[in-house]
Amino acid sequence: MTLLAPLFLLGLLAVGLPWWLHRLNLDKPPEREFASTMLLEPADSLSSQETRLRFRWLFSLRTLLLALLALLFAQPVFKQLSAIVSDARAQQLIVIDTSFSQNLEGRWERTLDIARQLLDDAAAGDSFRLIAASAQLRQLDADGSLESAREAINTLQPDLTRLDYGRIANAIEPLINASQLPVHVHLISDLQASAMPKSFSDLNIDNAASFTLHSTASADDSNTSISARLLGIRGQRASLAAVITNNSDATLNTKVSVFAGGSELASKDLSLQPNTSTTHQFGDLDTREAGDHLELRLAGSDALADDNRALLALPAQLRSDVAVLQASQNSLASLYLSAAIESDPRFAATELRLAAISSAAAGSLLLIPDAAALSDSHAADLQDYLENGGNALIAAGARPHSVRMRGLLNESAAPSINRDRELQPLRVAQVDSTHPVIAGQDEHWRDLIISQRTRLQLDEQTRVIASLSDGAPLLIEREIGKGTMLLLSTALDSSWSNLAVSPVFVAFALRSLEYLSDDFSIDAQRAIGETLSVSGGTQVLDPAGESMRALADLSQRASIELNVPGIYTVENALGSRYLAVGIDPRESDITTIDDNIQTQWRAVGDNSEQPSARDNSAAASNEIAEESSSIHRWLLPLLALLVFLEALFSHRHLWIRREA
Repeated sequence: MTLLAPLFLLGLLAVGLPWWLHRLNLDKPPEREFASTMLLEPADSLSSQETRLRFRWLFSLRTLLLALLALLFAQPVFKQLSAIVSDARAQQLIVIDTSFSQNLEGRWERTLDIARQLLDDAAAGDSFRLIAASAQLRQLDADGSLESAREAINTLQPDLTRLDYGRIANAIEPLINASQLPVHVHLISDLQASAMPKSFSDLNIDNAASFTLHSTASADDSNTSISARLLGIRGQRASLAAVITNNSDATLNTKVSVFAGGSELASKDLSLQPNTSTTHQFGDLDTREAGDHLELRLAGSDALADDNRALLALPAQLRSDVAVLQASQNSLASLYLSAAIESDPRFAATELRLAAISSAAAGSLLLIPDAAALSDSHAADLQDYLENGGNALIAAGARPHSVRMRGLLNESAAPSINRDRELQPLRVAQVDSTHPVIAGQDEHWRDLIISQRTRLQLDEQTRVIASLSDGAPLLIEREIGKGTMLLLSTALDSSWSNLAVSPVFVAFALRSLEYLSDDFSIDAQRAIGETLSVSGGTQVLDPAGESMRALADLSQRASIELNVPGIYTVENALGSRYLAVGIDPRESDITTIDDNIQTQWRAVGDNSEQPSARDNSAAASNEIAEESSSIHRWLLPLLALLVFLEALFSHRHLWIRREA
């Protein structure tokens, strides 16, 4: 037997209390002189031996009661040995990096050699689980045996996507927690510095029996890569910047060329210093023959040829009209929103009257600077517009809403109390940095000051994009029928917030337009492995011109995986837009993690010295396991019985005293 809390046995000292009390009760009463007992009526006297016996029983019950109570608090547990049911001694969880950088000459061969060696070195009876890790982490089909693990490894090949090490811990922790065996985690990777997450704590792997890093990088590895961004375009003349990276210890002389439709537009000879990046700008390029993209190439070849070429998608030469609902004459909210739209040459703000809310008048996109201006009938028109596939960006406004509008916005209270002026202005506390409207703008959103906002109710169909320090949502996305609504819970008014005059406002307005209209031309460079979120009514064509969405699914918002390099075409009511998908530049940077960081990572991930519920490898090696069973369920009824008997004997003892 083992005690989980042996210090509670000090409670046995309380046994002295009933002993002392019972000693007091045994004292003889003082004698008093009395004139004569002749006049007293005789009474039955009890045997002194019988009285002492009953008293000792009461003392014994009270002593046993206190001792049992102390024993219960000490939590006695009986341990016994039992045979292990499974023949497996441990589980080997092998995570294999299959990202683009593993295509570097020699790395993949080293990866396979390490994986096969791990299988050979495993103890007899171990089970195996294999994870291929890149943009998506997937478990390889295997039954846990050594033979199936070998076959699964032989089917693996590196792809063109990027790996983020922070995603590994989140993906494998459920597998570790579900295992009844100690899990030994092995990561086979080239340990790229660019794959490290923002927070070092994201690397922590809990409950693993051990964690081991296996590096496939070599000191002789080198790579040269190119990426590009469009700086501007006027008419048919474009300017761009090319970024060339030399990941080697030697100076490299190379040539960068820009092509349009197979013809070379410009070129530049460059001398690249060791382990540096160089930026060169090309200006005033004639794009008349370019079609939908420009192509940049690095002369020569190296072990990673796919990143020696970069594509730049060109914006379609058209200006899209965006309907802005005019709530009232000289509305500052409408002025702010229209000015933000007009700052981008792709868009033109057009005025739309309240009575013209319909798909025919507004098209597929509608901006509402002040939702408080909509009456019940206008709110009904807006709901029909959204349910039929329209998309809207809506600001709550600074006045109470109509009853129908409150229902559409899902406000949580009546107009008289649904707006709060806080004693202290609120800040943006949390943002969904993965949402396209906010991505990369997190810090600017946190600088906003919100004095008042409309209280909104949240449901399962609501996605919170930004929330305030009191937990209330500031920006949400909600699907209504076939349409999408972005709702800002504050007003474009200086008494409500500083959003309209903050640096983030123009970016917010334009990104909302791009998101709701699926216009990606401002961010037309994407990496292989990313997903593209498109609204209902938008079709996506892959580089081969094949439709990526079935006609039956076009009415709903969808996520499209960009898994092939090339130029994608996005088509909707606003026209055609082009998207260039290529290698993520971070994956081309083969710089490895610093040795000190690797040491810290190993220390964070390795739990071999910490006790774990699943770390029973010592017991497993002897084919026995230790089981614990508590005796609380037996002691508690006994304690209840003693309490009852003690009360019964106490009552009987007092009755005897009264009779005497």
